[in-house]
Amino acid sequence: MDVQAVRGVISDLDRAFVGDMQALPATTFQQPSDCDGWTIGAAVIHLAQVAEMLGDSVMRGRAGDPGPPPLAATEGLLAWRAARTARQQLAMTQTPPELLAWYATATAALSAALDGISSATPGAQGWHPVGPRPLAWIQDQWLFELALHDWDIRVALDPNAEIRTEAQATFARTLPDRLGRGFSGADDAALAGTYRVEVQGSEPLVVTITVGSGAVDVVDAAAGGTPDVTVHTDPTAFGLVVTNRRPVEQFQGAGRWEASGDAAKADGFARAFTSY
Repeated sequence: MDVQAVRGVISDLDRAFVGDMQALPATTFQQPSDCDGWTIGAAVIHLAQVAEMLGDSVMRGRAGDPGPPPLAATEGLLAWRAARTARQQLAMTQTPPELLAWYATATAALSAALDGISSATPGAQGWHPVGPRPLAWIQDQWLFELALHDWDIRVALDPNAEIRTEAQATFARTLPDRLGRGFSGADDAALAGTYRVEVQGSEPLVVTITVGSGAVDVVDAAAGGTPDVTVHTDPTAFGLVVTNRRPVEQFQGAGRWEASGDAAKADGFARAFTSY
């Protein structure tokens, strides 16, 4: 995806998210979000922390440091995670305006960092808990996080909410690089094969996925050969199934997840996304 085009989608999505959050009554922040175990306020806290982490990651990556933040580097990831948890607990005592001010500060710093990606040294990487990643991947991760958790909040208030229309196509394009995180069927011999996912919408996307030998990989369509399964879906359905937000049955009944080919593999594949 073009880095600048993604920046535009992020800006529009952030503006819509902030507008919605500012309009919510303070008591609504205590209601559950759709993300299991999180209130709406906790989802906002998570986004503020992710923005801080990714902004720092890009800034250090642009300077040639793809390693973990200082606390994680000196004391380890457990200490770093403990510090983040302590900050989360403190934030839960803060008012919605205070949380949104924190979010605004964190995203402003992240935006400034993302502005420099295009001029960064080719091959520069930033840090994420899954490991060093290209700076463009870090930017995509922010769009992925914001689009998904924005939905977690909105769908808790409106059961018919979708991933925001203006972000759907770009959000869908972040998914292939993140499929393996919640996929639990890589070692299942019954699922070994090739899966073609055709995501319909304003900007159609075709993803070819191979499963087998303990791995789930996105490959060139030609390299994948004839697929065992072909899935026709849309950005929201694809995203919510592979992040384990919604069961595939919800979309099958509405004609939003239609699979052809090996029926057993198709069913097992859709149900193998068990966490994120």
